Amino acid sequence: MLVVEDDDKLGRLLEEGLGRAGFATSRSASGAEALAAVQAQRFSAMVLDIGLPDMSGLDVCRRVRAQADQTPILILTAAASVPDRVLGLQTGGDDYLVKPFAFDELVARLEALLRRSSTATRTDVVAVGDLEIDLRRNEVRRAGTAIALRPQEFRVLTVLAAHAGTTVSQRTLVDEAWDWAFEPASNLLEVYIATLRAKIDRPFGRSSIRTVRGFGYMLCDG
Repeated sequence: MLVVEDDDKLGRLLEEGLGRAGFATSRSASGAEALAAVQAQRFSAMVLDIGLPDMSGLDVCRRVRAQADQTPILILTAAASVPDRVLGLQTGGDDYLVKPFAFDELVARLEALLRRSSTATRTDVVAVGDLEIDLRRNEVRRAGTAIALRPQEFRVLTVLAAHAGTTVSQRTLVDEAWDWAFEPASNLLEVYIATLRAKIDRPFGRSSIRTVRGFGYMLCDG
């Protein structure tokens, strides 16, 4: 487990707490150190602070993802607004925890990320009709044509694909695709469904993501 935190006191607390939870940890105090560590060693997951002395943790996240490194990343920050969380997840973070936090919740979120990562590697490609989702490479193709998706769009699509042919409730999509709860009034899910339709359906004359009114959404061979 790589802990990226420049505050020495919090960094030590994170290492000690994660150690008690059964995780072996390595710590970096800057973005440059974190990027060097990721290049030198493979980690099961990363706890990433945004406020680093040499660069933003979001820049670290972008550079890690630019190298096609899919190490699960939990962003740890004091920035609590919905736009901040959305930006963190769109940048490539897998989960987002706001300071101050309960350590038990941090451990639970990391365990959930590790379970999800382990499950994703069991099946390389999920196919729904001519729509192919490569879980190992985070790639999507329709009828052989590559489709570029943002990280959170990809996560929403993989949840729909895991339940292909059945209705997935909005609550299930939020729980499985985000690993954190946003405000009930937020329309984030609807926004991601709309962008997915614009990318994987509309250009191909398909309607594979269907709204089941009052219940949720369904991915089918459209």
